[in-house]
Amino acid sequence: MSSWDTATATLFAWVHDLPHEAEKQFRQLRAAPKEDLLRLAPYVLLGLLPIFFLQLVVGRLLRRPLPPGPKVRTIPPQEPWKLYHAWARNSGPLMTITSLSQQVILMTNLDTVLELFEKRSLIYCNRPRWPMADLLGRQDNVGFTQYGERLRKGRRFLHSALNERYLLDQDGWGNFLGAHSLALLRMMVEGDPREAVGKLVETMIVQFAYGRDFAAQYGELARQVQAQTNLALQPGRWAVNTMPILSYVPTWFPGAHFRRWAAEAKQLFWTLTRPPFERVKADMAAGTAQPSFVKHNLEEFPNMSKADERILIGATGSVYDAGVSTTVATLQSFLLFLSRHPVVQDKAHAELLRVLGGSSSTGVAHLPTLADRIDLPYIDAVVQEIFRYNPPVPLVSHAPRKEDTFAGYRIPKGTWVTANIWSMLHDEEMYPDPDTFNPERFLPKSGVPPRDPRTLIFGFGRRACPGLHLASQLTFLVVARTLALYTLVPASPADADAPIEFATGLVAAPKPFKVRLVPRSGATEEILAQAIAEAEATVPARPPA
Repeated sequence: MSSWDTATATLFAWVHDLPHEAEKQFRQLRAAPKEDLLRLAPYVLLGLLPIFFLQLVVGRLLRRPLPPGPKVRTIPPQEPWKLYHAWARNSGPLMTITSLSQQVILMTNLDTVLELFEKRSLIYCNRPRWPMADLLGRQDNVGFTQYGERLRKGRRFLHSALNERYLLDQDGWGNFLGAHSLALLRMMVEGDPREAVGKLVETMIVQFAYGRDFAAQYGELARQVQAQTNLALQPGRWAVNTMPILSYVPTWFPGAHFRRWAAEAKQLFWTLTRPPFERVKADMAAGTAQPSFVKHNLEEFPNMSKADERILIGATGSVYDAGVSTTVATLQSFLLFLSRHPVVQDKAHAELLRVLGGSSSTGVAHLPTLADRIDLPYIDAVVQEIFRYNPPVPLVSHAPRKEDTFAGYRIPKGTWVTANIWSMLHDEEMYPDPDTFNPERFLPKSGVPPRDPRTLIFGFGRRACPGLHLASQLTFLVVARTLALYTLVPASPADADAPIEFATGLVAAPKPFKVRLVPRSGATEEILAQAIAEAEATVPARPPA
């Protein structure tokens, strides 16, 4: 069939439901010579234009509105979640923020978030599109993968090694977490505690991922890749994030610096992630591989295709990408918050002495383990309050796979739909006096206890963070063991009065601060040294990466 015949067939199929007489006239037209129809075409188009215009206008009039909200030139550069929280008092729990670069539908109400992200999780299971992140090769990073088979496989790999049962197993990762919490104590005593947290968490995550000790050059490379990822996600920086068609601009084209930069960053990413993965496979073939995330999954899912291996490489990169920054932010928040609250530290230490045994002069009888967690409600309350007071990821964004409606408002397909986690955790009805650091709000008492912040900060639905158990258990061990042996104090009087501020980004870590650890008793060093020796006997040394 010619293109002319196809076009005319389409036109006459469109009018097949017209009244019989009109349809008859159109069919007569179809039999007319093509020259006559061509002369008639402009008049037909002029007649159809009002119909299309009417359809467009009526469609817009009948279409549900977006949620109300302010129009702003740019997103606030510093801690925008706090400003969004203030705006929500006037706009309600659902509002649209329109800036020059993007449109975001923001949620500050827990019930709304649970309705959309949990109950309608099959709709709200995509991430907002970041074309620049795709150009950097991050499609297989679970945090950026769109919903589908690749995401399901990536999450399956993560859940297999990060489930709570396996983490609590002392032959799994239980001893591993315990040993690293002790190593962190030693590093914090001997150096700057804030910097020690960053170094230790990097070391731990690399060992967890590949079963090898942290090498300085690998860490530098990993930080460079992470910085490139953060740069790619910077709002308003890249035109390609608002005009995805620019992704197809060739690298040699004038003005395509962003494509050349992305290509170099992509190569660096694969240099970081593929060689360590292949090294684990070689170690497994030689029978020398140490326990690791990669080894566990290669054994759990044998005979992987090359495509599945690529997904596993991306999932392993996700462990480092998400695990390091959020865990560092949480543990640094612990050091900062507790150094400003000596009464909280004293109450925590009193509970530890009561449960573990010992005295103020001799110290605790033994260091707490994950098995002691159920008997240490105040310590667990401290952990919850750390997560509540400054959630490491204050804003969590999903994108609907299709257009949806809620509360009379329209939510277009692919729109940024963002949950303000910080706002929900500072809701005065749920957490009275939310700007006060108060672990006792989580202690068992009459009435309904406030919601555990850990059920919010690790995400929702089909995009919930698989690393929640690892982060929660490591945080408990570090908090409990630090407070069992030491008192956290500001490094100087000036540090005690310095404002508490947080960096603005995908992860909200405290800005640089200074604290120091003071031993609780004369036996502190002996207790720590003995615990480290016992841990070294149960956790094998790792070969260098």
